[in-house]
Order: sequence, then C-alpha cells, then structure tokens
Amino acid sequence: PQISPQDKLVLKNVISEKIENNLKNYKFDKILLDEVDAIDLALLKERRLIERTTPAYSEATELLHTTTESKSILINGNDHIKLQIAHNGLSANLLWPQISHLDDELMHIFQYAFTDQFGFLTSSLNQLGTSLKVEILLHLPAFVFTGRINQKIHQLLG
Repeated sequence: PQISPQDKLVLKNVISEKIENNLKNYKFDKILLDEVDAIDLALLKERRLIERTTPAYSEATELLHTTTESKSILINGNDHIKLQIAHNGLSANLLWPQISHLDDELMHIFQYAFTDQFGFLTSSLNQLGTSLKVEILLHLPAFVFTGRINQKIHQLLG
C-alpha cells in the first residue's frame, strides 16, 4: 500500500525536524519543493540536487542542502531519505568517508529498514541493498576543446 499524502507530509515534517535538531553542524538550508517555480526546479535538476525524472513534487517533499550544495538530503523524493555528496574531480574514494559519516549520523536518529539477506529495503528493487550510486559527470566538449580527452579517458580507465 502506498502512503497517503497526509501521512507523507507528517513523515516529511518528522524527518526534517529530527535532522534539523540533530545535525545542526551541517547548517542545512531548506527548500520546500512544491513552492519552487519551474525555472528554479529546472536549476535544481541541472545541479543534480533533485531527481531529473520526477515531474512534480508535493508539499511533502523537501530538500536540505549545505550552502555549498556539496551535501544534501532529499526527503520524500523517490525514497523517504536520499543522501548525496558532490565534489569536483575524480574523488569518489575521498567522498566515501563523508557520506558514510552522514549516513551513520542519520542511523542514530532513524531506524532504517534492513535485512541481512537483502540489505537496505527501499520502494525500488533497483536500489535494494546498499542503494549506493556513484555518478561521474564529464563535460566532454570541454575536454575535447582543451585537448585533454585522452588524458581523462586513461585516468578513468587506469
């Protein structure tokens, strides 16, 4: 059964309040996505702070992000809680401790749905388990223009 819009709003308020009260050191800014106009919504999607595939957001969806937008938490997007850390360069191995620490802090606040057999349980079978997704965004025209495309290809493959 799917969660009702009223329960989703209550859930968003509880999650947001607990994060705000327990993770003060991150100094998250809050964006209620149903109040964002189409242009700002497109900018948030372009900056990859929210899912590109979600056509509209309800009043129960909220984005918490640091001022640098390097860390963000999306509440009631495609999942109840989505953590994201972004950084320039090929530094996924440097970002792992940061996202793991944020996840550990949230696990002290919330009880995640988890089983030994399947890992973390989500509403999407694609994200069952660790639900970890690593994305690398390359601006290929810029690398071709600067003549550094071969260097980047070797860096990625090596």
